[in-house]
Amino acid sequence: MWHVGRYLRRKGLAVHVLPTGHRQENPPTPCIAGAGLGGKDGINHAIIILDISGDTFTLMDPLTGIFQWPREKVYENYYFYGFLIHVPDPE
Repeated sequence: MWHVGRYLRRKGLAVHVLPTGHRQENPPTPCIAGAGLGGKDGINHAIIILDISGDTFTLMDPLTGIFQWPREKVYENYYFYGFLIHVPDPE
């Protein structure tokens, strides 16, 4: 995931690495999140949080594509490692 952040910086984009908790309450969107697929001891993985509306997350997982899940289902299936990569819109 760090390679993605460095690549984006080399392309001139602002990249913010943000510390977060293991439950993503209100992260800036879109963002890339490091997560354990299948829980805390799951496979190291990265997903994109495209949007959060109420208790519904819109996610993009490279393994499954774009989908929406309720917040609790996201927490059951992904263990967030505590950091995000966010690229704000260029001004």
